[in-house]
Amino acid sequence: MIYDLAINNGDLDLVNTHARVLTGIRKLEQEIKHLILERRGNDRFHQLWGSLQSTKMGEDNTSEVVFFLRSSILVPT
Repeated sequence: MIYDLAINNGDLDLVNTHARVLTGIRKLEQEIKHLILERRGNDRFHQLWGSLQSTKMGEDNTSEVVFFLRSSILVPT
């Protein structure tokens, strides 16, 4: 079984001093959120992980911004 430790507001999500474990769709949901919210290049060991979504926050919804947002999430293979 593949699992991940649950994160809540940047910290481990604890239940009675034990880290909560995520599997299945909840694990996938957390991984996608992490991918989108983690700024690309922020992790020195995984320079290509993350996105540049935050650089366009608050900008007008132009076709260039939409294209950028759609193409800015890259997962290294």
